[in-house]
Amino acid sequence: MHISSMTNQPLRAGSLVSAVLAATLALCIASADAAEPKQGAAGNVAASVNPKATVQELMVEIGAASEKIWNAVSVVTDASGTHERTPSTPAQWKELRGQALRLAEMSKLLMTPGRPVAGPNVKTTVTSMEPLDVAAIQQRLDANPAALAGCAQSVRTVAMQLVAAADRRNVQKFSELGGSLDEIAENCHKTFWYPDQK
Repeated sequence: MHISSMTNQPLRAGSLVSAVLAATLALCIASADAAEPKQGAAGNVAASVNPKATVQELMVEIGAASEKIWNAVSVVTDASGTHERTPSTPAQWKELRGQALRLAEMSKLLMTPGRPVAGPNVKTTVTSMEPLDVAAIQQRLDANPAALAGCAQSVRTVAMQLVAAADRRNVQKFSELGGSLDEIAENCHKTFWYPDQK
């Protein structure tokens, strides 16, 4: 930051205060620049994040939010017949908006590098289907971290579109985006979780 030099003319009281404030501001900016972390080689900043939640734990949260979104618009058959279930009240749309935001934030966390699939003593995943080998999943993630980040970003993009659809209370758009979310999730699962099912 450039501060113009003072002349030999006497400073008025207001000018003196301005000069002191300018010098203080320059010092603050210099200190902030020195304290700001730099993106060095080998991803020093990313390495310092030290993620705590595992991929499996984040996937539980992502799955729970996704289920709420998928079930928001559906056809239900009961003893009284077949009914279409759609969100209609402000409270229902507020809940769905919150789930979409939850999905967006969890998917962003999934992009953090260095996050393990599961805890150190966990050998298989917790799933409603057959248990999966954690070590094998970890190998696939380590071999292609860009693909995982791409999946997570795709989920986040759709999640923010779901937020916008909820704000507009657009049932049709919300339903269409739920279908897009399902397709993205399926492709990601086949890449890392169930590669033999391609």
